[in-house]
Amino acid sequence: MLHPGLWNALLFDFHPVTLGATFLIFTLWLLVRRKQLAALICAVLAMMCKEQIGLSVALLGVYAILFVKRPSTSPGSARDASRLARFRQSRDWPFGLLLIAIGLAWSVIALGVIIPAFQPSGSSYYLNRYGRLGSTFGEVLLSPITRPDIFWSIVSGPKRVAYYGDLLLPLGFLLSSGSRCSCQRCLTSR
Repeated sequence: MLHPGLWNALLFDFHPVTLGATFLIFTLWLLVRRKQLAALICAVLAMMCKEQIGLSVALLGVYAILFVKRPSTSPGSARDASRLARFRQSRDWPFGLLLIAIGLAWSVIALGVIIPAFQPSGSSYYLNRYGRLGSTFGEVLLSPITRPDIFWSIVSGPKRVAYYGDLLLPLGFLLSSGSRCSCQRCLTSR
């Protein structure tokens, strides 16, 4: 929440997407704390701030599936099961799938139905913005496969690379720390 890019969004004018970042942070924190109802409420509040935040909520659902562990119910049977079965049983699949479903549904409805309905041209602003990649959302999503030359020229252009640097500069160019918590509570729970 202290990222300069987030603060910069507030310097000129009010942007609802900055509130969405706060709700997403709380959603993540509540996921880790296993408070599902509160996490769902924060996820919905985040999605109300901007149409594409549903994609971030869907990624939080993936995070819940991969990293949020359920409390173990039968430690004896977990030793006997295969590694994949233990992983499947120990993760929060239902809630993660719920977040993925509502996040993707919101983004599809907002980007494909609501926004075009209120545009004078009848098409989404985002399709006009990424028109070089395709004329439909499906074409734009498949453009890394169907039009890799155009896609990579856009993604790796000099202005984009400078933009990526500007995003990572306040974080010391760290993409992820990879470090683990070493507090006593976390050490005893491992």
